[in-house]
Amino acid sequence: MTESLLSQNEIDALLQQLKSPAGASSLSAQQTVAAPQRYDLSRRRRPSRQGLPGLAHICRRFAEGFTEQLHNLVGPHVEVSLLEIQTLPFGEYLHSLYVPTSLNVMDLSPLPGSAIVAMDARMVFRLLERFFGGGGRYDSQPGRRFSRAEERLVAQLLPRLNESLNAAWRPVMQSHFHFVDQHTNPAMVRVADRGETAVVCRFLCSDVVSGDSECHLVIPEASLQPVRERLARRGAAQQRHADPVWTETLRRGVLDSAVPTRCTVAERQTTLRAVTELAVGDVISLGSRDRSLLTAAGIPVARGQLGVKDGQLALEVHSLIELGEGQNSTGGQHYAG
Repeated sequence: MTESLLSQNEIDALLQQLKSPAGASSLSAQQTVAAPQRYDLSRRRRPSRQGLPGLAHICRRFAEGFTEQLHNLVGPHVEVSLLEIQTLPFGEYLHSLYVPTSLNVMDLSPLPGSAIVAMDARMVFRLLERFFGGGGRYDSQPGRRFSRAEERLVAQLLPRLNESLNAAWRPVMQSHFHFVDQHTNPAMVRVADRGETAVVCRFLCSDVVSGDSECHLVIPEASLQPVRERLARRGAAQQRHADPVWTETLRRGVLDSAVPTRCTVAERQTTLRAVTELAVGDVISLGSRDRSLLTAAGIPVARGQLGVKDGQLALEVHSLIELGEGQNSTGGQHYAG
């Protein structure tokens, strides 16, 4: 005989509670508050109500850097821009890909896990055409494997892509991303379970002649957890860091700008009467010859002595003037025309 789960006293207490009006109303209120909800255990997808503006800014920085890398590789006809950022199950994303697709697995150190950089076949075909001087058009059979030339082009793209991606993440953290594996069949990629949520950053690769193609950065949502708070803060990824290309361009532009220079041989204060009485042949004593002053845009920069070099008047610099201090610092002697 089976043993009862509840004793007779417990059963009587429950029946008495149901007969009581206060107990019935309390039970009804509890049923109203704790309504059952459906939950799919197979997908393990957590609702994400918090946006990631920092990740969007990182993607835009990556698009700018990768565009410049492509310009250096295939010419100025290709532009990369951020299309959208999606959140969807990893298996659903893999199911949306065609074969072949260049699927490159990237280690996300110091973040946990790995990511995927996917380049669709159209992007690879068109960039190869551009690389060899073509117009970016392609006529390829669907589903064929990448050729040796296309695989070599992808091998040249990956270091440039990796450099741009690490530079884009620098305002958030010092990343050490690097590629560890390559595939062309989506079924062979295993960076997350099919039911896990992935963040898909879609980039549009636009060619002015041949049209558009896409490049994707796919990161498991779990890999972003260590930096999720920083990515969720507005402005966290917008910290300005030195751009070496822009810095060098600005430096060259400033150094090549035209600056008016003047050399004052000597100065002497006199009276207006003496000026009005000047006549041809008069001699004005100006003092020693080593007091010539060189100014650039009205700012004193050096002192020296006038001389002649190669038949032309020149200034031999004896000392430099430190800006803002008005003090002289002795420098090497040379001629400045």
